[in-house]
Amino acid sequence: MSDDGRLRETQASFDVRWYDIDLQIDPACHRIEGRVIVRALAQRPLAQLDLDLDSRLTVKAVTGERAGADAIPLQFLHEGGRLLIQLQETVDTGAMVSVAVYYEGQPKVSSNPPFDGGFVWAHTKAGADWVGVCVQSGGAQLWWPCKAHPSDKPEDGMSLSFTAPGALVVVSNGRLDSVDLLADGQRRWRWTVSYPINSYNVTLYAAPYVELSAEYFGLDGQQIPFSFFVLPEDSHDAGRVLPELVKHLSFLEETFGPYPFRGDKFAVVMSPYIGMEHQSAIAYGRAFDARIMGFLWIALHEAAHEWWGNMVAAENWRDFWLHEGFAKYTEALYAGHLHGQNAYHEYLARFVRPQIKNDMSLAPRESHSIESIAFDKIDPTRARRDPYAKGAMVLHTLRYLLGEDAFFELLRRHAYPDAGERDGRRVRLESSDGFARRAKDVCGVDLTWFFEVYLRQKELPRLCIDRSLTELRLWWEAPSGLPFPMPVELEINGSRQRVSMPEFGETVIATNGRNAVVDPDWWILRDDAPDPDCFGTLGLQAVSLDDAIKSGR
Repeated sequence: MSDDGRLRETQASFDVRWYDIDLQIDPACHRIEGRVIVRALAQRPLAQLDLDLDSRLTVKAVTGERAGADAIPLQFLHEGGRLLIQLQETVDTGAMVSVAVYYEGQPKVSSNPPFDGGFVWAHTKAGADWVGVCVQSGGAQLWWPCKAHPSDKPEDGMSLSFTAPGALVVVSNGRLDSVDLLADGQRRWRWTVSYPINSYNVTLYAAPYVELSAEYFGLDGQQIPFSFFVLPEDSHDAGRVLPELVKHLSFLEETFGPYPFRGDKFAVVMSPYIGMEHQSAIAYGRAFDARIMGFLWIALHEAAHEWWGNMVAAENWRDFWLHEGFAKYTEALYAGHLHGQNAYHEYLARFVRPQIKNDMSLAPRESHSIESIAFDKIDPTRARRDPYAKGAMVLHTLRYLLGEDAFFELLRRHAYPDAGERDGRRVRLESSDGFARRAKDVCGVDLTWFFEVYLRQKELPRLCIDRSLTELRLWWEAPSGLPFPMPVELEINGSRQRVSMPEFGETVIATNGRNAVVDPDWWILRDDAPDPDCFGTLGLQAVSLDDAIKSGR
């Protein structure tokens, strides 16, 4: 992947179909050592594999792998975070290539997990080793050789094997195949991922975990393995919240469609950092008291990513809001599910809308790296909030524009484009333009103007209001002078009506303008903001993100 997030031409020459990771984890020395097999399909005549691997790690050897034949040593160059592997011969388009990379070293340590990517070498309160990996920032190449671009998921899945001290339980993505006790007292844990997976979602956790399980049946009646891997000293608190995690999954299925990875598992794993959306192994820190409006918002947010980010993934990081905006918006939907529509509006007004900075467009047309789109330019260890907050508010306004039925049909169709499809293998790449096209398909109206203003422009539209005793004049001022025919709801003497607005110019309502309430529920995202107290005070029992992060460490 290039520095600006574009796929390098040399990496476009092959499509990774499968990875096999086999690693030794040494918590005492903060080291890893092992082998990764990469199986790829040539998209054009191919003489070289261009992989990503952090320069902190040392490549000992690379071999070409062929069924029924001895491994062949291959020439390679590893520098600047790239691993260039010279194949023994040029292979034709459509041919399968398989190489094994043997490497070792001390991987980058995260200074501020999960916002700064790397390994987390920690200890439990009882003094046991507690290992985690979070590499959304920095990429999977921080700990294993891969094609670290969001556009390439291994279609045939992955095999993951980790050897660690015998006292530790190693949890990873996918389903557990076997645990082997080795002669030296260590144990080897083998996991298989049967779905395509983002490289940054590949992870491991190692600690003396206790597994809590729940009986859960999905929308189609199929039983889904449901586990909560927790530290022994936290098992009581974890047991209290397990039923809530079950309710989260049920709500998500009812709202968006079947849980995508039910052939593997749904798992929440206690991590030495606040959280991350690792596919089928969601990371969740010790934030048992990090509640807003009575629910564990961090756990819900990360679980929502199984649909938004893990199943439906941005093909380029410039569309990161398709991950975070959707997951953030899910929090508000859940607040409304628990406490009613006022709570939904209050959640957005109090905990989402104030985070918007408008420091760049939500979905730039130019390519971006994860660091440039998702992290603060001044402090790169802190997340930018606009992909979360502004993305969520765009969905809020779209709900108002489309209406309830069309909006929720859009969300379900965005997750599962084929309405009759019930198989979660619909893992795919998506773009902002693709979402806009799907919105048009669902509602039958071209919404180019909506997405152009909210996704491509940095500033928000301004609703101009001129009141008098005899009339109310309304007009929009959109950034760059763009058309913006957003209808506006009015409340006049207790009666509500939706007023059409022209692309340009103004709308005049013959009424006492001073008595008219414009957009009384604050559905429309614009350059002013509501007073959160107008919706209630349910959220005052919330714990801040900073406090939640502290409690999760």
